[in-house]
Amino acid sequence: AGAEEDFGEAIRQAPHQAESYKARGSLRFDRKRYREALQDFEAALRIRENDAFSLLRCGVANLWLGQVEAGIRDIEASLRVRPDQPDALQERSAARARS
Repeated sequence: AGAEEDFGEAIRQAPHQAESYKARGSLRFDRKRYREALQDFEAALRIRENDAFSLLRCGVANLWLGQVEAGIRDIEASLRVRPDQPDALQERSAARARS
């Protein structure tokens, strides 16, 4: 079985653990499957509402999907949770330049 299938099985076995959704979302994001990645990061946020990593990844996925306002909103939410994220600041700057 592949990595994505393993993450899916981990989610089936322990659906209330955000880490498996985040890991599968990261894999899907790296494979440029942004809509599916966004769904996984949103699922992680339903479990752990203020997770800076998931908020940032939602933001960047939204940007790749052409949803600039939603992307900026998610990135800013991530920065409110954890302001010390140079990568989030860079993503927000790039998004603002596009809008």
